[in-house]
Amino acid sequence: MSDFYDSDWDSDQSYIVDENDSFSRYSDEVSIGSPESINSTFTINSSVSSNISENNVSLIMNNEEQDDVTEEESVPEQQSVPEQQSVPEQQSVSEQPIPSTSGTQLTSSEIDNENSCVICTDLWTNSGEHHVVSLKCGHLFGKSCIEKWLLPPNKAGICPTCKQKAKLRDIYKIFSRCLRPVDTIERDRAIERINNLEKENRSLQIELMNQTIAYEDLKREYDEFRLSAYNRAASSTSRSIHSGKRLRVEDDDDQNIRVSFEKEIKIIEGGCRVHCWSSIIEALTVSVDNPKPDKTFSFKHGVKKIPIVDTVKSQTVYIHNKPIRDMVLNQYDGTVYTVSFDKTIKITSMISKVIISSANLDTTPYSVHLMQSKPNMVFVGMSDGNIRMYDKRKFNSPVLTLSSSMVPIVSMAASDDAFIIACNFNSCSTYTFNDKENLEESDYVVKKLPFEGSFISTDYSDKTNQGVITCRPSSKHERMTHYVYDRNVSLANEFTSPIIKTFEGGKSHANLSRSRIFAHPNRNQINPSSLICVGDETTNGAIMWNCVTGQKQKIVTGSVVFDIGVIESSCEPKLISCLSKDYLKLYKLV
Repeated sequence: MSDFYDSDWDSDQSYIVDENDSFSRYSDEVSIGSPESINSTFTINSSVSSNISENNVSLIMNNEEQDDVTEEESVPEQQSVPEQQSVPEQQSVSEQPIPSTSGTQLTSSEIDNENSCVICTDLWTNSGEHHVVSLKCGHLFGKSCIEKWLLPPNKAGICPTCKQKAKLRDIYKIFSRCLRPVDTIERDRAIERINNLEKENRSLQIELMNQTIAYEDLKREYDEFRLSAYNRAASSTSRSIHSGKRLRVEDDDDQNIRVSFEKEIKIIEGGCRVHCWSSIIEALTVSVDNPKPDKTFSFKHGVKKIPIVDTVKSQTVYIHNKPIRDMVLNQYDGTVYTVSFDKTIKITSMISKVIISSANLDTTPYSVHLMQSKPNMVFVGMSDGNIRMYDKRKFNSPVLTLSSSMVPIVSMAASDDAFIIACNFNSCSTYTFNDKENLEESDYVVKKLPFEGSFISTDYSDKTNQGVITCRPSSKHERMTHYVYDRNVSLANEFTSPIIKTFEGGKSHANLSRSRIFAHPNRNQINPSSLICVGDETTNGAIMWNCVTGQKQKIVTGSVVFDIGVIESSCEPKLISCLSKDYLKLYKLV
């Protein structure tokens, strides 16, 4: 009895009884210590266990039958689904939540988090630097991020997620459709193409730079060659003048010049700077200041008409608020064009003494000139280095702007066939129009003359087709230097110097005086020679040269000469006018 008790009490049956609370229900009725109680207990336990076994078997059979029924019902449903309807279901799989291994469904944001690198929090890619990779531990990262993590200076040597040891050789690329990396193939191709284009662009820029340097070298050699050719021609033509020797020419007596004093005119207003001659009104027009400005005169600066005949009275018209910088007179209607430091240009009739037109300028004008063959067109040299062409019929804005440099245009000269020469403090340039009839619509060609110096004046004579360019003393010239050029020579050969004569004056010159070139008053009207007359501060007067013989004639005025004029009157021989601050002196050429 004891063997049975010891072996069967700890059997599985006692566990089953305990699970179903049978022991607790029958323990109060039977005593455990008596054999009867043991037999009763065994009987009870056996009956209970048999009941439990029968219940378990029935439950298992019921579950198997339900599974068979479920499989039988699911088969016809799968077969009845048409193939055409399966396509949209496959396409919408990515849009539906994806179940996880735990049985829960993930949202799109959770999916992005699951497919993101834990280091940079960016999505993995299937190409490029951020390609999805795995370590030995199985955790996923972007390739560039985990490499930076394991490389110096970090040298972590562990997985960022599980802290297991890791090395660079433990990195493996993963190629799987189950992952959702960002498709960057097109982006990587675009980046590669951009890099190739940038590389090509850099190579082209380097080539362009090399070509530019080569072009500048060739241009410099070309300019040096032209300048040396000009200087050789100029030195050969003027060597006899610098050495003090006189050239031999035919009809020498006819080429000589003699100057005699004619008269002196006192200008009481003073402040004279520029003047010009008009053959229509037979008078000189001189810029003057208002000595006693009051309410009667609204302007402080003007022009004064001075007839060369003593019987005619002079007249003054005040037209500007600031000093007049330059003026030119229209020989056809007797109007004078003036530019002033008050940033205006005005057209004034010297016959009616009335301002006809006026235009405001945005910068200060320095010079003005007219083509006598184009009386409606006026050229204004500006302080910004540009030359503006105005039409007096529509005077509000310029019809053409000729670009030059940023240095003020201090002097201009023009021929009747649309040829302009302009000089600033550093250089001289010529402008030639292709269409000589319609200047405002014509193209033009700019050429910089190979002259060096501080230029202050230029003038041109249509009768001799020659001009003069004046330089004051500077680092390039020790003295006042006057270049006489022949336009025919410069047009005939590009490498032949147009300079036919070079004359030198005094060693000092502070003011911007104007020089003049004009035809010699001799009997040869077919091929006349030229004379130039320039102011000379060293001698307080002026100097006249014959461009053919080199003969020099000094004109002593007793004061600094600001402007030189040429008077060609029908009733008088050719006169030279020398304008100083308060006086106008006339000299006769004989």
